[in-house]
Parts: sequence; C-alpha cells; structure tokens
Amino acid sequence: MRTKILLALFFLACGGRKTLAADVTFVDSLFNDSDWSAQIVHTINHNACGTFHAEFTAFQVLTGGDPGAYRHVTHTFADGELFVAHLNNHAIWNPVTDGGISQILYSQDVNYLSGPGAPPFAVGYDLLLKQGSEYYISLFTYTQDVWVNSQRSSLTANDFTRLFGTFGIPGGPDKPDFSKSGPPIQFGFHTRNGADGCNTYVTDHGIDNWQVTIHPCDCPRQGDLAQNGVIDVNDVLAVIKVAFINGTDVQDPLCPKTRSNVNNLGPVDVNDVLYIIKTAFSNGPAPVNPCP
Repeated sequence: MRTKILLALFFLACGGRKTLAADVTFVDSLFNDSDWSAQIVHTINHNACGTFHAEFTAFQVLTGGDPGAYRHVTHTFADGELFVAHLNNHAIWNPVTDGGISQILYSQDVNYLSGPGAPPFAVGYDLLLKQGSEYYISLFTYTQDVWVNSQRSSLTANDFTRLFGTFGIPGGPDKPDFSKSGPPIQFGFHTRNGADGCNTYVTDHGIDNWQVTIHPCDCPRQGDLAQNGVIDVNDVLAVIKVAFINGTDVQDPLCPKTRSNVNNLGPVDVNDVLYIIKTAFSNGPAPVNPCP
C-alpha cells in the first residue's frame, strides 16, 4: 500500500507519465481533484414526461478504493441520458513530437457502488481520448458493486468511435488520427447513464488504477539496411541475405517492423527483394511505413 502510493506520487509529480523502454504509460491511482477536469458533453432528452434532468459530481475519496484513494462519480438524471468526459490534465500525447501511435493498452478498476438491484442496473465507463474538438471512446459497461478490473490491449484508431457520431451529430473524422502528423491527444475516461420513465435516478460509482499505455511508432529509415541514408545496391544485397540466408537485419527502437520488411506484409521474403529492387533501380515506391 505504502509503496503503491509513493510510486503514484512520484509519477504524478512527473506529470503522471512513466517510461519503460519505448512504451509510455499515463497512470493515476490517487485522483487528486486538480489532476482532472470533467464536464457533461452531451445529453439526450427522452421527452416522455417533461421531467428531464441531468447532472453529475466527481471528486477524490481517500479511502475505499482498490485500494486507497479513488475518484467517486455520481450521476443524477431523469427522463433521459447523460454523457460525461473526464480528462486527465497531464495525459497528453503530441504525435508530432512524441511519435505516432502503434497501439494502446488500457486498464481500469470500476465499482458500481449503487449495485445492480435497481434501475438503471448499470453504468458505462469508457476509455476516452480527445483530439481537437472531438471525443472518441472505447466502450465498457459495469453492473457489479465490487471493484472489477478491465483491460483492453492492442487498441488501434479503428477501435475507437467518435462520440458525437453515435448521436448523429456531424463533425470531424470518425476515427482519431494516430499518425505522426496528427493533432495532440488527451486521455481520460467517459461515464454514461440513462433510463426511461419519469423517476429521478442517482447512481454512485468509482474508478481506480486508471492506466493508459502507448506503444509509439516511428520508422524513419525502412529499407536502409546499409545505414547510409539512401536506398541502393547495398540495401538490395542486404535484403537478399535476410530473405534467403539468415542475414543480419536492423530494427529501429520505435518501429514494429525490421528495415528489410519493405513491403510491410509479413516475413521478409522474395516479395521484399523485388520491392526494394524497384525502389533502388527503377524509381519504384519508397518502402512502406509500418506506422499509422
């Protein structure tokens, strides 16, 4: 317990970021109120009774988490639905300077404190990212009044849905831009509730051990096995050796593929040899960049 808190304090003091090899992780298990901002980003009025209402609270609680401190959230609503964005003020990734994103790993602990015994029976806690003015989510739903850990790995841009797009609201791209030229991305989580009928509902829930791990992607020199800055006969010979006689390959630290995998289609083989021959001698296309 003590070690966990001290480590969390250290990470938060460093902007909530820790680095392990090429991966970068944003983590929070303390949930200081100053580290988070939240707002209702959308509501839906069911217009069944004329009693529509939607509000929320979100704040740090020092005990009762998994373990220790956690972020406590309440939703109060009637005759409709509410959607709340919670953004970590330190969890910001700028692809232009930090590199494109290959994959994201996500983990969170959520407790539906109200329990499943009464409507609305569940609460949504989704991985959230904001890019520009758009919010993108990857969905999770909880029904248990105990701490439940959920994890999701190998998330790419295609695994996210534009939040406003699900409501039919026109706007920006349907998917976030994980490429090296993409705008900055801020991470957090998204909570949602809704119910039919005229009653007012209040749900209590909490989140702990929020963690986003980014696998950066940067492949600046695909095909350049000779490491001389150009694609030439030396690179062709090097790819031939890799493909047929177990030659030495080169892999950049943030690149998911080796430099000889010039067509980005799997194991290095004769197709990579033919590809790089065209690049080197007949004005063929440059090696394919494995990054988004």
